[in-house]
Amino acid sequence: MTSNLSQAAQSAPRTLWGSKMTSLPQPIRVDARGLPCPMPIIRLAQALSGAPPGSKVLVLATDPAAPSDLRSFCEARRLTLLELTLEPSGACSALIEC
Repeated sequence: MTSNLSQAAQSAPRTLWGSKMTSLPQPIRVDARGLPCPMPIIRLAQALSGAPPGSKVLVLATDPAAPSDLRSFCEARRLTLLELTLEPSGACSALIEC
């Protein structure tokens, strides 16, 4: 029974920053899964260009560099990275506030 619990823990997403994304208004969704670097950041920048201040953007990406690129992008643009989650598959999701 213990091995089943440890397997479940290993397959669960890991939140790297922030809290679970619950009870939030629907964010703008940027699905960049399957796109290589730098496309996730380019798609995020495109989504932000029309977003009013205070908007939230959810980015989904599978590029291995995406977590660090998203952090750097948020720092450079002075955006708030509310949450960054890394899935066991290597995919990541980031919730960003403009």
